[in-house]
Amino acid sequence: MNNVVPPVIEQPKTVIGIGGREMVVLGVAVFLVLLIVITPAPMLVKVGFGVLVGGLGVVLAFGRDHESGKTAEAYLLKILHFRKRSRFHQRGASVEVVNPAPVSVDTEICSSPSGEGSKPLLTIRPLPLSGGLFFGVFSLAFLATLLAWLWLGGYQEMSLYVKPLF
Repeated sequence: MNNVVPPVIEQPKTVIGIGGREMVVLGVAVFLVLLIVITPAPMLVKVGFGVLVGGLGVVLAFGRDHESGKTAEAYLLKILHFRKRSRFHQRGASVEVVNPAPVSVDTEICSSPSGEGSKPLLTIRPLPLSGGLFFGVFSLAFLATLLAWLWLGGYQEMSLYVKPLF
């Protein structure tokens, strides 16, 4: 036995398969996006930061560590705790690498919180927290800003300064 602790996954408590934590995180993200939209800033800045904040809100709400099933904030607290702990070297100790079996994280719900046995209308699968997910959010914000620039007349503005090739 590898002494692997199974992941603790919080069961969603609503009908559509989203828990209270996810609803609060998404509500805060929507509120921040609305604040960004009503600020007196250029439209490109509003679009870029709005998509970025909204995407990061979705990542924080639905992102889980693929090995332990922990939420984003629990994963960051685990990293901070590991970095802050005191370390010491032990003479004569050998380093043993243990490769535990991969843990499959699945948040399918089989029963409602009331115990009636009915399935939720919608099940949300967790997003794997990784660099690729954050890169995707930043890429989406960049592409949305680029499309907003093109929509707001950026191509016409650029064509004034660039001579046609033909």
